[in-house]
Amino acid sequence: WFHSVPGGIKPLSHDYSSICVSPVSGMKEKGLEWVKTTIMTKYGRISFSWDTGGEIPRMYIVAPAGVKVQTPEGVFDGDGTGHNVPDLSYPW
Repeated sequence: WFHSVPGGIKPLSHDYSSICVSPVSGMKEKGLEWVKTTIMTKYGRISFSWDTGGEIPRMYIVAPAGVKVQTPEGVFDGDGTGHNVPDLSYPW
C-alpha cells in the first residue's frame, strides 16, 4: 500500500515491466511533505521519492533496465540510473 498510494509507484502491467509514478494528490495537506519508497520486482529494485518541502516540489525515480516508466511529463525506459522527474504540472 505505501509504495503505491503516498509513494506513487503503480504497476501498469502485472509484472511491473511498465509502471506509472504519480503520488496521490493531497498528501501535503495530510501532513506528508516527503516520501521515499522502494519495491523489488523481477527486474530489480524500483525506487521513487518526492519532496514538497522546498521551493520547488521534486520527484526522483530509479528503475532498472526492462521497466518502462510513465511520469506526469512523459515516458522513459529504466536504465538503472536515477532521473529527476519534471513535475511542474503535478497537483500538489
